Amino acid sequence: MKKIKLSLITLFGITLSVTTISSLTGCTNNNEIKNYYLTGGSTLLNGAYGIAGSDTKSWQLSLDGKIITDNIDWTISFPFADGADGMSINKGIVSWSDNIPIGEYYFFVIATYDGLHISSGGSITLNIS
Repeated sequence: MKKIKLSLITLFGITLSVTTISSLTGCTNNNEIKNYYLTGGSTLLNGAYGIAGSDTKSWQLSLDGKIITDNIDWTISFPFADGADGMSINKGIVSWSDNIPIGEYYFFVIATYDGLHISSGGSITLNIS
């Protein structure tokens, strides 16, 4: 049983989008429900053609309010066929190489942990100008 909940949090006048994914776990005796979500990374990134860059923020995986730091496989997923070669994620930080053409790229950050795939709440945009 999976449940997806989208909520908006306003902090210092900035609205953050958080997706919470709850999963009924079969490995616990009491059928405990655990809440996983990604937070912390930027949803709009800007770069210049010919210059490599990276996000100044790191995506983090939260499990029932506790930040998980070990045993996470990070990936980037492109919902459209126009993904950019040269984009990567390492330890929750999105980066891009200097060979990405000028354009706008949409993607999701995916954290795989304990057999679950947890996605960023919405698409993330990288603008190369």
